Amino acid sequence: MGEIHRFNKIEDAIACIKEISESSFKQEVCGFLGFDYDTDRYLVQEETNISPDPSAYFLISPLNYLLFKEDYGMVAVFHSHIV
Repeated sequence: MGEIHRFNKIEDAIACIKEISESSFKQEVCGFLGFDYDTDRYLVQEETNISPDPSAYFLISPLNYLLFKEDYGMVAVFHSHIV
């Protein structure tokens, strides 16, 4: 599981996702956008792409997905396209 970035506004969370997505041009990046109801903040967590072919596909650990979803309100799963 990657580092969690916390934001007060959805626009800032989306800007973080864009920055993460532009960080790699050799493989797809992926992660979660969530909401923490306890702190009233949006969360972005980058995940490791465990796909056998990360330049064409993305695959997130199902355990990481379930752990994130257990702790936070899942808003979206994001991934980039390198082509």
